[in-house]
Amino acid sequence: MAATVAAEHVAEAMDAFVETGAFEPEEVRPLLKAGQAAGLAVTVHADQLHDVNGAAFAARLGARSADHLANVSALGVRAVPRPGHTVRSEEQTSDPQ
Repeated sequence: MAATVAAEHVAEAMDAFVETGAFEPEEVRPLLKAGQAAGLAVTVHADQLHDVNGAAFAARLGARSADHLANVSALGVRAVPRPGHTVRSEEQTSDPQ
């Protein structure tokens, strides 16, 4: 499906909600990888309610951003900031990109 979405220019990115009680990284990894393979950017909504190492997962995946990091750990924060990546918390409302 991601290949069709990319080929028909229906979207430029896809995102996933990685959180306790929602989706685990192992559940969304194949979908996000398929999106990347199709040329879609990836964003991860993570660590919003609990620290589930979602920011680090997003960094390992090469996601464009990790968003809603209200409960991100210091390790998660250190994992993400590098060129081309953004750490966005609940307090930030605008995207500098």
